[in-house]
Amino acid sequence: MALAAKKKAFISPRFALPIAAVVVLILSFVTYYFVIITRSESSLDDRAFRSLSAVSLQLRDGVNTYGTVFQGAAKEEGVSQKKKKTRLHIPLTS
Repeated sequence: MALAAKKKAFISPRFALPIAAVVVLILSFVTYYFVIITRSESSLDDRAFRSLSAVSLQLRDGVNTYGTVFQGAAKEEGVSQKKKKTRLHIPLTS
């Protein structure tokens, strides 16, 4: 008798309807999470990597600009050092 009463309790609408609602909500959430969120996440990842690429290009251009400036300054400093050395090494004749 007790087994039949428990079986009837699980089938009763008082128990079955809330359980069905919970199952539907869980299935809806799982579907939403694994389909919609994954798609949105990959879209956001793509956008973030494009932004990161743009920032890295700007940083690379900035470093290249500083490198060019330093090379030019080093060349000019090398030329002025050579001029100073030649001036210092000119023998004085009196």
